[in-house]
Amino acid sequence: GVNIEDFDSIDKSKDQLRKDLDLPTDKKIITYTGALYGNKGIEELLYCASEYENYLFLFIGGVEEQIKKYESYIQSQFRRKLPNIIFTGYVEHEKIATYLKASDILVAPYPQKGYTVYHLSSIKLIEYMASKTPVITSDLPSIRDIISEDQVTFFQPDNPRDLCEKIKLVFDNYEQAKGRAARAYERVGDFSWNKRAEKIIRLLQN
Repeated sequence: GVNIEDFDSIDKSKDQLRKDLDLPTDKKIITYTGALYGNKGIEELLYCASEYENYLFLFIGGVEEQIKKYESYIQSQFRRKLPNIIFTGYVEHEKIATYLKASDILVAPYPQKGYTVYHLSSIKLIEYMASKTPVITSDLPSIRDIISEDQVTFFQPDNPRDLCEKIKLVFDNYEQAKGRAARAYERVGDFSWNKRAEKIIRLLQN
């Protein structure tokens, strides 16, 4: 479950949140949160960072060893440093909501392999939805169990070019994307801690 109050209690503007986090106010920011290991779709997002150097790509989470691995990957894959990437390393969970609300797009790029295809209980995706920020995520059955294209933008998993195209599509039609994000937020109540507790109590009573 997700504590929606963590998100609803933030009443600052996006610019003010960015100033608080020491992030630029004049850049479009695309954010990923979570671990930085394989099977997370990180490479697809890094590819888009190499294509769109005017956007800032923010990776929240991961330990130093994982960050160094991806810095080496960037150098070997793209033959250059990408100045539009920030790896924050570990961030306290209470601050995640602030980063999500300070962003322009949130990406959850799950691969089409293993358990993620049909079995995915994504707290990350639900937190994204709670932030009212437009979301791009992989088109997988497990994700369509949670949400529809009326609420997020889907891309073909493991397809970096399609992810880049969807990023452009969202920015080109940002008001529509914000409308989808508002509908995604309305769905979040179903995944709150209170709703989860109610379900458990009902199960126990039956």
